[in-house]
Amino acid sequence: MSSASNQAASQWFAACPRGLENLLAAELMTLGAKSTRETVAGVYFEGSRATGYRACLWSRLANRILRPLTTVEAADGDQLYTQLKAFDWSGVFNVRQSF
Repeated sequence: MSSASNQAASQWFAACPRGLENLLAAELMTLGAKSTRETVAGVYFEGSRATGYRACLWSRLANRILRPLTTVEAADGDQLYTQLKAFDWSGVFNVRQSF
């Protein structure tokens, strides 16, 4: 992977116990996160892949660091699956990979 793709800003989500969101946001900023936004039991933030990895490695408050691939609005499970089928998964997995 090129260093340019490593430096492109991505959206991330850091999960944490309730009540620690403001402390986690501050911690993530020290690790290089940009544009933090607190929510219940977590913090959304922007950063490069290196920032996400740094948060995974060094955060003392986050339970998990997640990188959302897409967002959809769905009223029920059928709409959710229809919209997820429309997502371009080839950018994430090739035909020989699974999760």
